[in-house]
Amino acid sequence: MNSYQLSRVAVDYLDRFYEIHENMKKDIAHIDVTLTACCQFVCQSMILNTAVNENAKNILRFTTYLPVESFALTAEDESKGFEKAIGEVEGFCEIDRTKQKRLYLQSVDNLIARYNDSVCRIVEDNNINFDYIRRSITLDRAVARLCRSALRFTDCEQVRPVMDLLMCQSLGRINRLETIYRTIR
Repeated sequence: MNSYQLSRVAVDYLDRFYEIHENMKKDIAHIDVTLTACCQFVCQSMILNTAVNENAKNILRFTTYLPVESFALTAEDESKGFEKAIGEVEGFCEIDRTKQKRLYLQSVDNLIARYNDSVCRIVEDNNINFDYIRRSITLDRAVARLCRSALRFTDCEQVRPVMDLLMCQSLGRINRLETIYRTIR
C-alpha cells in the first residue's frame, strides 16, 4: 500500500519503525567480526533487544487497544530484564574454535537476511495494531533464531542461561502476539 493512502498515525508509526529497523541493521553490520561468537551474540542480542524495546515504545505512542498496549508494556519490562541479565555476563566470552565461529557468522547472516526479507514483505496498512503484531512476531522469530544459533555454535557456559532467557522471552512473546492477533482478527 502506498504511503499516501495511509493515515497520519500510520505514517508516523511506520516512519519510526523503519528508523528503528535501519538503526538495528546498521548497528549489527558494525559488530567486530573478530570477536568470539559468544561476544558477537552478546552484542547482537543487545541490539535486537533494543529494537524490541523501541518498537514497544513506538506502538505505545499510538495504540489505544488494551491487549496490544499491555503486551508492549510487558515487552518493555522483559527487555529491561534481559538487559540486566546480559550486563551481568557481558565479560564472559570463550576462546572460539574457528569452525564454530564461521558457522555462527553464516547462521547470523542468514537470519538477518530472512528478517529483512520478511519485514519488506509486510503490507503496510492503517491498522497499526496488526502491523505492530506482524512486525514484532517477525523480529522475535529472528531473536529466537539468533539464540538457537548461539546455543548451537558457542560453548560459553556463563552466557548460556542468558541465551535461554532471551529465547524463552521471544517465543513467549510470539505466542502472546498470535493469541492477540486471533482475538482481534
